Amino acid sequence: MDISSISSLGSLPAASSTLSTDDSSSTFGMSDFFTLMTKQLEYQDPLEPTDNSQFMAQMAQFSMVEQTQKLAQTAGIQAGTAMVGKDVLYTTTDASTGVSATSEGVVQAVDFSDSSTPQCYINGGWVPLTDVTRVTSTDLVSSSGSSTDTSSSTSA
Repeated sequence: MDISSISSLGSLPAASSTLSTDDSSSTFGMSDFFTLMTKQLEYQDPLEPTDNSQFMAQMAQFSMVEQTQKLAQTAGIQAGTAMVGKDVLYTTTDASTGVSATSEGVVQAVDFSDSSTPQCYINGGWVPLTDVTRVTSTDLVSSSGSSTDTSSSTSA
């Protein structure tokens, strides 16, 4: 199918790694997928129409990706909320020097407002969930007596 003649697609939102069925977001959602599929049908070559099984396969793939994304988001929320009140070890890297520091603290809150990476509130600052390297029950840490901040620097 020649796509050079497709000029009236309008303004579709930019694709991102986050899929959504919410039309108010700036992500590629189900309604955008159906708009694109409708335009494909509208501009296809009538002498060589696209096979219906291809469209069904595209819809199935899109639905599978969307459901996988929702499952991953739910798993991230569950992992983040399970950390509240737990002692964690996390690593931060100074962007200007490249020096990494490992610290320990108790997760006081988790913020999911940034859809890309949840943030944990630890030791008075927000730390990306992806920087957490260990989670321990605060009961185990307090019984071993090692719940103090252990900062160390290593070159990256």
